[in-house]
Amino acid sequence: MCKVLLVGNPNVGKSTLFNSLTKSNEHTGNFHGVTVNEKSKTIKLNNATFNVVDLPGIYSLNTFSDEEDVTKSYILNSKKDTLLVVADCNSLKKNLYLCMQLNELGINYKLLLNNYKSYLKSGNKINLNKLKQNLGVDVEIINAKNIKPTLSLLKNNKKNTNDCNYLNSYLTTLKSRTNLSANELILAINGVVNNLTKQQIDEVKKFMPSIIEERYKHINNLIEDCVSLQKNFIYGYSKLDNFILNPTLPYK
Repeated sequence: MCKVLLVGNPNVGKSTLFNSLTKSNEHTGNFHGVTVNEKSKTIKLNNATFNVVDLPGIYSLNTFSDEEDVTKSYILNSKKDTLLVVADCNSLKKNLYLCMQLNELGINYKLLLNNYKSYLKSGNKINLNKLKQNLGVDVEIINAKNIKPTLSLLKNNKKNTNDCNYLNSYLTTLKSRTNLSANELILAINGVVNNLTKQQIDEVKKFMPSIIEERYKHINNLIEDCVSLQKNFIYGYSKLDNFILNPTLPYK
């Protein structure tokens, strides 16, 4: 039996996709934390059995909550599973951060782009072939509300071919400071610090702000290359939301 994991940021359509694939009626909503525990259901397709698992939303593998830890554990142990990363086209920059971390770890996944119709209404377009090439993984456009399970969707046989060169300088510096291998450092900067000393962890933490900034630079370059952006539209936000969330406003 193949396990199919649905992961991604909160509020991107994971539970909606789960309901469509499994013909379920689990609660969904346009706010964070709708899924706080994993939900699973077994389906059969063409004499094959799949266990579809809807996991709590996660922004980053550097987790801050028990729910994110559950999802992180599934991701790190997903070698034999199909990992489907659901992303909202209208929040692509934020959604791609998790993909950067999966690429760094060499984890195989398939990226599913949801809400593309609303994205097109803003005059924006995504060059799917370029996005596939840049990410090194399969990318598909979906409508989470109306999609049927297929073998091509539920099976991911493509190997992640992304090369994360943007980390090379940091890895070289950290190797000399921590005596850790490149693989150990990749794990550490992605929140896996098992068997590391406090000194090694502290050295990695010093570089995290720069590494995070470097990831977003890489995402920005990727979007510039793959996306024709006419309007910076954020799905589900009202004019009042934009005013309240304005970064120039004072806050505590």
